[in-house]
Amino acid sequence: MDKVSHSITKQKIDPHSQKTAEARFGKRDDGSLDDNDRPYIGPTKLAFQEWKNAGVKPPDLEEMREYRLDRVRRQLKEMDIPALLITDPINIRYALDAPSLQVWTLHNMARAAFIPAEGPVVLFDYPKTEFLTKHLKLVDEVRVMTGFFFFAAGKTYDARAKKFAQEIDQLLRERCGKDRRLAIDKMEICGVFALQELGVEIKHGQMVMEIARLVKDQNEVQAMHCGMEACEQGIKLMRETMRPGVSENDMWSVLQAENIRRGGEWIEARTMASGPRTNPWFHECGERLIQEGDIVAFDTDLVGPYGYCIDISRTWICGEVKPNAEQRKLYRVAYDHIQENISILKPGLSFQDLT
Repeated sequence: MDKVSHSITKQKIDPHSQKTAEARFGKRDDGSLDDNDRPYIGPTKLAFQEWKNAGVKPPDLEEMREYRLDRVRRQLKEMDIPALLITDPINIRYALDAPSLQVWTLHNMARAAFIPAEGPVVLFDYPKTEFLTKHLKLVDEVRVMTGFFFFAAGKTYDARAKKFAQEIDQLLRERCGKDRRLAIDKMEICGVFALQELGVEIKHGQMVMEIARLVKDQNEVQAMHCGMEACEQGIKLMRETMRPGVSENDMWSVLQAENIRRGGEWIEARTMASGPRTNPWFHECGERLIQEGDIVAFDTDLVGPYGYCIDISRTWICGEVKPNAEQRKLYRVAYDHIQENISILKPGLSFQDLT
């Protein structure tokens, strides 16, 4: 009896070349492919139209990607570190603009990127997802990630960690010669031990990434403006939802939905509260029904289009009522605090001096 295959191997996404695709579909305002079937995430046509209406210019994606990878490599050279290994999805997003399974990979080390100060970049990706990064000019090679987190590896985690460490060790020898130093942002402890057993000296990779991100170019500023405009649209619709009897969860779900509609990605917290739950701060939204006259307050903590975090705070009063004396007092304190800080701000002032 012939062996029957139960897998479907024909690729449904059109595997045309980037050049052919550009001629076929054209480009969006950020330079990305205007293809309805493209495999990678990004802002939606709704977002682009709102940005156009608001006079917000999208970034040039290719330029922004090249700038950010260059920032990482410059920082490696300034710190005299020959190579970097990153597993944090936020760092992978910044360095390579290669998002995939972002929230899941925050707690499952299923992806990694090897970035030398000079030379080809290797992305270790989740199995069967290589097609998601074919459009990226920054990624020179894609390999299947040897996952050694317990959920995937079980009791074989040590053996799998050693296998991955050997791959990284080989890359170090090929790209960096005898230099055994490697910056790492985050890693399962068995992976750290496996690399150290091979003689790899581990450096502080998270510091490399944080310092690299300090300086934004014009494209990044434009991307943040896009994210803020998308977030403001969600906030506007949240306010339209607010009325006595609506739950905190109902209001918060509007922000989440509107973020996704515009090509946003996820929200880091659910910091929203009403009435007596606003003090002490840091309650997350729940089933409480908002009452007329309640203060409703929130921080967006929203990761929007292009992956930038937009943290906007708002405080409203529910219903067609005048604020009471205590609410007016709180507003005056907050207003004076903000105005004082604005008056202090000036070019050349450090955050330490400001505080």
